[in-house]
Amino acid sequence: MKKLVQAGLFALTTAVVAAPAIAAPATHAHDNNSHAQNVHPGNTYGQQHSEQRHREVVQDRVLKPSRDWKAGQALPSRYYGKGYTVDHKRYKHLSKPGKNQRWIRVNGDYILINTVNHSILKMIAD
Repeated sequence: MKKLVQAGLFALTTAVVAAPAIAAPATHAHDNNSHAQNVHPGNTYGQQHSEQRHREVVQDRVLKPSRDWKAGQALPSRYYGKGYTVDHKRYKHLSKPGKNQRWIRVNGDYILINTVNHSILKMIAD
């Protein structure tokens, strides 16, 4: 019984100590050596989930890929996940992606990326 209580106390203590370290947002350096901040707006049901979680502020303005990124540039690693993937069939203005390509949506802009080297191929502003 004493060992069980000790194990429970240890687990609780570890969780309390580790929680702030796990919850702290990571900062990422961009090519121009400016640091981005993550802004997490309130949970509103009218917006898409990916846009709620991943709004970036770059130099005191919201990141717009069509304005801030260029074709041929490497996609930042935070956008590699499947949460940004868009089905091209649902949008008439998106062409069918080729082999090793997919469409993603970041802050309202559509970006065609190469899934092998994560380079930006094409962007469409929304």
